[in-house]
Amino acid sequence: MNKEQEILELKKLYLTQFEKFETKVYFAWLSLFFGLFLAWIYGKVDGYLVLIIAIFTCFLDRVVDCWRKKQYNKVIREIKSANLGEIE
Repeated sequence: MNKEQEILELKKLYLTQFEKFETKVYFAWLSLFFGLFLAWIYGKVDGYLVLIIAIFTCFLDRVVDCWRKKQYNKVIREIKSANLGEIE
């Protein structure tokens, strides 16, 4: 039982660390987009580039968010079924 609990804690830690990393990446993309938006306001960058980056950022955020929810749901199901398995 102790080994299963350790595996569960490692999975939780992995998901938490990934969420922190995801937040850092999201803020980096957001700052890039904000910089491009300011450059577009001052006429230095084409508006289509800003639009493409904004759409890509929304798409990337949605994909990562869906993946993270899937992994959290998987851990929750494993907790409820007491079938911890191995660390993937």
